[in-house]
Amino acid sequence: MPVFYITKYALTTGIIKARGRVCEPPSMIDIGKGQYFHGCDWHETMEAAESRVAAMITKKIASLRKQMALIDVIRLNGAKVEDRTI
Repeated sequence: MPVFYITKYALTTGIIKARGRVCEPPSMIDIGKGQYFHGCDWHETMEAAESRVAAMITKKIASLRKQMALIDVIRLNGAKVEDRTI
């Protein structure tokens, strides 16, 4: 069985190296015990996996910056009050 590099959980547990098989549709792999990975969650080379992780990191940093900006607005202006007494 060929080796695949799984990046689905790369930001929490790291890249997983596992043996598996390509399933139908061809964008899916099965690594056993009911574990399937789709699309860009798996790669055939470590270089491709590392490239995907770099993209995931960039996207995560952008998301965290957006969250920080929203928290700064609350810190500066106070929390929004939603009136549900009507």
